[in-house]
Amino acid sequence: MRLRFTPRNRFAVFLVGVMATAVFAVVFLAQPFFLITLDNKVYDSFLRSLNHDHGTGHPLIVDIDVEAMTEYGQWPWPRYRLAMLLDRIEEAGALVVGIDFMFTEPDRTSLTLLAEQMRRELGVDLSYSGVDESELDNDAALAGTLSQGPYVLGYKFVFRDNHELHQGCPQNGPPIVWRQDQTMVDGQGLGFMHQAVGAELSIDVLSQAAPGKGFINATPDADGVVRRVPLVLACEGQVYPSFALSVLMQAQNVPWLAVSATPGGLDHVQAGELRIPVDAMGNILVDFHASEYIEQISAARVMKGEFEGGGLAGRIVLVGSTSPDLKDIYATPVDATFPAVKVHGLILDNILRGEFVSRPHWARDLVFWLMVLGGLGLSFMLAWFRALWSGLITLVATGGAWVGGIWIFTTDRVFVSPLWPSMAFIAVFLLCISLKYWVEERKNRYHTRELVHTQGATIEALAAVIETRDHETGEHIKRTQHYVRLLAERLRNHPRFKRLLKGGAIDLLTQAAPLHDIGKIGVPDRILQKPGKLTPEEFDEMKRHAEYGYNILLAAEEKLGSNPFLDTAKRVAYTHHERWDGTGYPRGLAGEDIPVEGRLMAIVDVYDALISVRVYKPPMTHARAMEIITQGLGSHFDPDVARAFIELNEVIADIENED
Repeated sequence: MRLRFTPRNRFAVFLVGVMATAVFAVVFLAQPFFLITLDNKVYDSFLRSLNHDHGTGHPLIVDIDVEAMTEYGQWPWPRYRLAMLLDRIEEAGALVVGIDFMFTEPDRTSLTLLAEQMRRELGVDLSYSGVDESELDNDAALAGTLSQGPYVLGYKFVFRDNHELHQGCPQNGPPIVWRQDQTMVDGQGLGFMHQAVGAELSIDVLSQAAPGKGFINATPDADGVVRRVPLVLACEGQVYPSFALSVLMQAQNVPWLAVSATPGGLDHVQAGELRIPVDAMGNILVDFHASEYIEQISAARVMKGEFEGGGLAGRIVLVGSTSPDLKDIYATPVDATFPAVKVHGLILDNILRGEFVSRPHWARDLVFWLMVLGGLGLSFMLAWFRALWSGLITLVATGGAWVGGIWIFTTDRVFVSPLWPSMAFIAVFLLCISLKYWVEERKNRYHTRELVHTQGATIEALAAVIETRDHETGEHIKRTQHYVRLLAERLRNHPRFKRLLKGGAIDLLTQAAPLHDIGKIGVPDRILQKPGKLTPEEFDEMKRHAEYGYNILLAAEEKLGSNPFLDTAKRVAYTHHERWDGTGYPRGLAGEDIPVEGRLMAIVDVYDALISVRVYKPPMTHARAMEIITQGLGSHFDPDVARAFIELNEVIADIENED
């Protein structure tokens, strides 16, 4: 059914939609944690749906895995052994080698340190005559290897001044060329970056020997999942490249970086010919779903020279460990235990493939305006159009947001969140529809009350018609209506009647009670108002009032259609003179065959007739009437109904005295 609203109601619905849209706009700008987390989960699902045709074939991980640690000992290895591994990799023709380990303390297995420890603790002098001097210090051996090859060493920035390993910022970062909006002050883009206060570096002899260095920090989101990794960081006014970016610069012999910034934050980083999009803080979104293309080879096999295919020649190689025992892992959208070295490999692969996942500034603005304009448009339609059409449009708009978001992500790898618009659309729809139906429900309740009042007035009018035929019957109708409600409420929890008197049955019975003698309209006045005893023929005619009443109500039902009130009224009028023992009229029903409405009406009808004045008799006392009711228990009346009526003795007496 179409809801018909006044202009004022329509404006109220529109205003509710506008307010809901405004709330979502404010929440969108505030970015509460739980909704950011939910939005990130949507992004994760999109990311997992991406398809990749190929990898670059470049990043290869030399993995100090379980096989390598079983063959050559647990990590950390003596650094001469790591130097041997690096020598094998360089000899195999690797283009550049990134080392995803930090060496913050000297190697305690160096012969010089062991000899000093033995002399200090045991008083034993060890002689290592004949041993080459380069073999006495493992750190020097590794430094010698690093200084002679294309190596990049990792380090970690710290962001708290009280960090125990705080060593100040690294020296000699690459030159930076700023490409900024003309409205910005030179170098203003630094303010958007993560700001470090110092760094955790490898020992000086190693840090100074390595030709390249890069930070290995990753930045988990609020839910602890790594989705983006800083590509550049700032420390004391200097810009530094990440580990993966440093490896790439070393591989392509790029000595400088260009950083592009806008008033809203960073936009992209350029290394040589490679243009890399970043977010406002300089983070790159990592396409973790491409991890299947990152090749791995055990360090044990490299040490033995056991390569497959083209080996390491011309490859970018990362040395690290994928073993979860070393706990160098992150939670990512595709795996809760994703090795850190593989994250760096994926960044390299993403950059070299030129297929970036991004969440640009304009995508956020697009989501905001789609949510606001869509919410306002939907509010208007909900106020002025049918609910069905508005619902279909809401469904299309919500589905369109998701289909469009998925399409943009799979084709351009740009994440335009469908979550915010769809939540706003659904919220606007539910609130506006709820208001419309609340208003309509108020209208329906008003019309229902009017209908009930009309029905009550109609019943009273019918009762008045009966009263014009039989004055005593008019007062009798009002009292029996009161009695029957009391009796029904008394029996509503009785096991036999609980099912029969549930819901609105008592109200219907109370409303229908005044019509129990409506059939007397069809009884001639000479019989209805006769002062003496009726003849058998006259009594037969009087008995027909139950059938007359049934037919009157049946005719009304045929015109108006069946409804609970008329059904109840028919049973009351037709069966209130039936007796429990089957000797009543008009049908001679007995026991449970008599409808419950007839059984209740029978006892209150008899009681009130006994205590009332009739043209043919004086009134009985309440006490004498209750004696007759008691005598009729099990013969005239349902025993349980009669007992309940007797239990109401004092209440009924009070009602009689009021009248």
